[in-house]
Amino acid sequence: MPRLSHPLNKAEVAQLALQPGSHPVGGSLFLLVRGPGRAYWVHRYRDPKRTNVSIYSSEGFGSYPKVSLAQARKRLDEANVTRRNGAEMPRKRSQAVAGESFAQVAMDYLNHHADEWSAKSLARYRTLLKYAASLDNVPVNLITTRQIADVLRPIWDGPTNRGGKLRSLIERILTGKVTPNPAAWDVLSLPEYKLALKAPETKSHPAMPASEIPAFVKRLDMKRAADRAILLVILTGVRRSEATGATWGEFDLANKRWLIPAARMKTGKDHFVPLSDAAIACVGELGAPNDLVFSGAQGHDALRLSKRFGLPYDLHGFRTSFGSWAEENGYRTNVIQMMLAHRKKDDKGHALGAQDTAYMRATLFEERRNLHDAWAALVISGTR
Repeated sequence: MPRLSHPLNKAEVAQLALQPGSHPVGGSLFLLVRGPGRAYWVHRYRDPKRTNVSIYSSEGFGSYPKVSLAQARKRLDEANVTRRNGAEMPRKRSQAVAGESFAQVAMDYLNHHADEWSAKSLARYRTLLKYAASLDNVPVNLITTRQIADVLRPIWDGPTNRGGKLRSLIERILTGKVTPNPAAWDVLSLPEYKLALKAPETKSHPAMPASEIPAFVKRLDMKRAADRAILLVILTGVRRSEATGATWGEFDLANKRWLIPAARMKTGKDHFVPLSDAAIACVGELGAPNDLVFSGAQGHDALRLSKRFGLPYDLHGFRTSFGSWAEENGYRTNVIQMMLAHRKKDDKGHALGAQDTAYMRATLFEERRNLHDAWAALVISGTR
């Protein structure tokens, strides 16, 4: 773990709380900052039962500034005494209602968001939660990261990324209920939990070359909701479900942007999409906020290029078409990744860490808008 020349004082800690990341404060005490107003005290220590010196365990001491620096250091001293005496460190998670079980909280979460998801998505989430049945009767304020890791490990290496999807779902369910969140990846990724990321063996989606897209778009019938949804996918780089599940209330046409809420995103985070004039034309005139924009375009066949047009391509492959075109035309890697709502990367294609990405929440929106407009000019060039 990082070493400091001196333990930090109150003023220095206050400055750290403004900088996302994991910051050493002195000894084995860290300040974990996940965003504005989201700072937590963490005690990281080497497990004496393990011989691998790179493996650490961690325990939370509460949120900052609710728990002051002096209080956190006092808890650290108590924790060190407890561990030296051979006892397990207690987990204190006071934000959850006492006695609230995981099953209750999960059910509340699903019911609260049910109107935002398709019946298929809701059924998929309920199926995923069956793998977490061992947590059902556990009060959420007592759930440990190790318990979650034990739930995930049997399904972690499956070909459909079921384990990763369940981890993300559990994290969302517990968000706001317990602090720090025991399902957060920055903790579960520690070697001791044996959930290391592996390169998935996935089959690429057949992608249409960018040069063929203008002629294809000319074949679309803009009177059909399904065809307008297809064009929106091409123009914005969103996933099929993000387009077909769009409601009128998500669009701010005056400012030419579309907010896809976190509950509908694969990443579990809100995604702002700049809208070109061509994309706005796909949406049309605004309707009731909760109504679907592309009502009737939810069926698989309606959006299947092989079925509708006899083409050997996949709708999802247009994301690849866009990404390849943007790279070939010199656009920055990180701007492309943000348009596709992928994990942020630097301009060399390397994934950025939590501290780096936190500084990029401005989302390079205008740069992305310029990219959207340039891509749209190519996409619709065959219709002029």
